[in-house]
Amino acid sequence: LKEKVTQLQQKQGERLSEGKKLYDHILNGGNIVSWAKQDYSNFFDYYTLIDMPFMAHMEKDYDNLSTRSMVYLVLCHLGKTEDEIKNIFGISGSAIRSIKSRTKSRLINQDQEQG
Repeated sequence: LKEKVTQLQQKQGERLSEGKKLYDHILNGGNIVSWAKQDYSNFFDYYTLIDMPFMAHMEKDYDNLSTRSMVYLVLCHLGKTEDEIKNIFGISGSAIRSIKSRTKSRLINQDQEQG
């Protein structure tokens, strides 16, 4: 059992380490064009350590966000401009506006929840 716990801790440490590399890559002007599903997961795991309240807000206040929408919100939260986000995603400005619009539509109406 101890060995299994140690293996799990090591695997989680590796995921967080990879997530930090991906986070740093974005902060240093990199893009996410070639990211795989696991890269997004590692990035979100690491970013949760940085800003757990924000990640909890996304989970609580938005209805079933796509991975792209989650990345978009994290980038906005990091203070990235629309042009920077466009370059990070490697897509056009109209595609970013579309992501923005879809993400806004997923925001759970606080009035509906309270009513």
